[in-house]
This record gives sequence, structure tokens and C-alpha cells, in this order.
Amino acid sequence: MLLTLTNTASPATDLGYLLHKHPDKVQRFSLTFGEAHVFFPEATEDRCTACLLVDVDPVGLVRGKNDKASGLLDQYVNDRPYAASSFLSVALREVFSTALSGRCTGKPELADQPLPLIARLPVVPARGGEAMVRALFEPLGYAVTLSGKVLNPRFPEWGESTYVDLTLSATVTVSQLLSHLYVLLPVLDNHWVVQLGSLGGGNHFIEICLDESNRVWIMLHSGSRGIGNAIGSYFIDVARKDMTRHFINLPDRDLAYFPEGTDHFEDYVEAVHWAQEYAAANRDAMLDLILVAMRQAFPSFTVTDEVVNCHHNYVAMENHFHENVWVTRKGAIRARDGDLGIIPGSMGAKSYIVRGKGNKDSFCSCAHGAGRKMSRTQAEKQFNEADLATQTEGVICRKDKGVVDEIPGAYKDIDTVMANQSDLVEVVHTLKQVVCVKG
Repeated sequence: MLLTLTNTASPATDLGYLLHKHPDKVQRFSLTFGEAHVFFPEATEDRCTACLLVDVDPVGLVRGKNDKASGLLDQYVNDRPYAASSFLSVALREVFSTALSGRCTGKPELADQPLPLIARLPVVPARGGEAMVRALFEPLGYAVTLSGKVLNPRFPEWGESTYVDLTLSATVTVSQLLSHLYVLLPVLDNHWVVQLGSLGGGNHFIEICLDESNRVWIMLHSGSRGIGNAIGSYFIDVARKDMTRHFINLPDRDLAYFPEGTDHFEDYVEAVHWAQEYAAANRDAMLDLILVAMRQAFPSFTVTDEVVNCHHNYVAMENHFHENVWVTRKGAIRARDGDLGIIPGSMGAKSYIVRGKGNKDSFCSCAHGAGRKMSRTQAEKQFNEADLATQTEGVICRKDKGVVDEIPGAYKDIDTVMANQSDLVEVVHTLKQVVCVKG
């Protein structure tokens, strides 16, 4: 895969200082998934272009990996070697780390200087369409030029592919351009832009349940479909670099933070809220699709109650003990007085609809679910498909080795969890799964 960066402000060769790469040299960098090469095909006073060529080793990616691919050839025949993706983001971080952090050792005054820059990516996945690509970059001030790519020039009747040739132009700092690419390229990767309304893997699920009165409940659990993870990884990296830049020595690098009121703090909060809104929209889209399917299978099916919708793993500004504070709930949901919440057990166990009691000492929070008592790896070693079939008896669900890590025995006892938080919530309904769909 290829990325070119061009500076047209004289002296254009300042681009070499900003990237910490010499225009007269070809440099090679080892990556966990292949190699990266940096070279300058042109370097004059009026125009300077740097190329980042990433050579992905598709065989190396598969070697020694647990085979869970949908098909044998999927692992080897794919767009990884040529399409701009999260691999290119990793390469940007590894090869241009100093430039990405906004530092320029040779000419420090250049770091914060906006320049007329042009970035070109010859092959970019656009599964969400050209409009999606424009929606990502144009609000940031880029002039976006796109050209489609036919599937095969020899057979034009096959039509256009899902890839585009992308050129971005703007007067920005090198750090800003690299940061935008670093964050947004993974968004276009891995089908994320067309995953709205999809479930995901791991502990995500769709369940059809019955309550104590044999009423039917639809319960689903999903998230921001990888975009939240990409946002988190990016800002963790930025925070660590900020600590280094400001000479803040921490006992552990994972304690890196953004001081409230700084630009990076505001950017992070905005990004987190966007991911939370996306996750909510994703759940709404899935619920609509499920209701359509239910009505097709059961024409007399009607919706009788409103949706219970709650976030977990999120941050919000709230007032506690007469102070406005940032509350991070990890594996927890909000449980203010009267708040309705969902506390799922494992597949095969009970789940609960609860009402919050507004316990101030817990910052009006309660546990999100049963929680794991062992890792996925440990569960796969300790249990097998027969154990899974036994522990999910009576539930229509997958019972193959691909979901053994989600076996009920890998989770804490949900009844114990509920008993331990009786001062935080009251049980409104007890649900038992009939159907469980895992991603």
C-alpha cells in the first residue's frame, strides 16, 4: 500500500525535516506485519514529495495464528497488501512517530506551521461509498478528490470496485494531516463503515427471552463496532506523547492523561461521545431489523413496551456530592433513582431488567453484567463443545468450538452478582433465554 505526502511551500524540502527523513536516502523499517520504505521521488525548492510504501506479508500474518477465518483462502487472498487500512495507520505511527506527535528536532519552528499539503492514497476501501469518504475528511477542511477503480480494465462490464483513488489537499500542519489519516484510515478498514446495524463478536448477542409472566423480550448487546477501540487506541497514544512532551514522568505509561481544558481533552471527549452515539444508533438499527424479522415469522407479534437502552463502558459529566465530575463506567451502567437498566447473565443463564435506587456512594451505578471469572483462553482450555451443550441446554444457540469461550462456566454466577448489588438496584423482571445469537 502507498501514501504520498507533497509540500508545495518553498522551501518544499522542509518536509524532510518535519518527517525526520532525509530526501536523499531510501529508508527501510521493520514492522510486525511486513516492511515499510520511505523515499522521496522529488525534492526541489518548489515541490517535495515523500512516499511511504508498506509491504504487507499476508503469509506472515497467518503463520502461527489460530485459524478462525471463514475460509482457507480468505487468509491469503485479500486486499491487505495494497489497500490503505489500519496497517497503514500502524506504519504511520512507527515510521513518522516524531512528526505525528508534532515535534521537529531540526527546525522546531516548523512543527506548528500550516503548509499547503497534498496526500494521495491510490487504493482506499470505500465500502460505504464515496459519500462516506467525503463525510470523513471534508468537515476537517480537506479538498477531497476521488476517482473510482474498475474491477478489471479488461472487463469494463464488471463495473466499479469498492475502492477509490483518494487525494486530500489542505493548508494544515504535518502533524494534523498525519493524525487525521492515523485515526480515519481504520474507520474505512474492516467494513466498519457498513457495519451499522450489525452485531459483532465476543460477548455481543441477540436474545429472545421470556419473563416471569411468559412475555417475550428482545435483548441485544453490541457496541461501537471497533470504531471506539480505534478512537481509544489513538488517544492513548496521544496522551503518552503529551506526557513525554511536557516532561511528566509517570510510574506507569498507562496512567497518561489529558488535563481538562486542553485541546486534546476536548477532542477526546467529543470523539468518545460520537462513539457512544454510534453505538446507540447501531443498537436501534439492529432492533428495527429484529422487529421486522419477528413480524414476518409471527404476524400477530406486537410491541407492547418501550425500549430499555443503556450504555456501559463510557464517560459522562455528572453532578455528585455537589460537584461536577467526570464519571467513567467500565463494566457498569447508570442506576439513578428510577433508571431502568439491563443486567445480562451468560448465554444459558438468567438476565434481569432492573430499576436503579440512586445509591450515591456508588455514583448511581451498578454492575453491567455477570462478568468473566476466567479468560477466554482459559475457558477454551478448560471446556469443550460437550460442556457447552450441557450448560446451554434448553437454549437454541451455537454450540460449536467457536463460542466455547462464551460458555456460562466462564462467567460469574449472576444470582450472586445480583445479591451483592441489592442496595444499588431492584429487580423488575427476570428473563430466561430461549434463543441466543452470538456474532
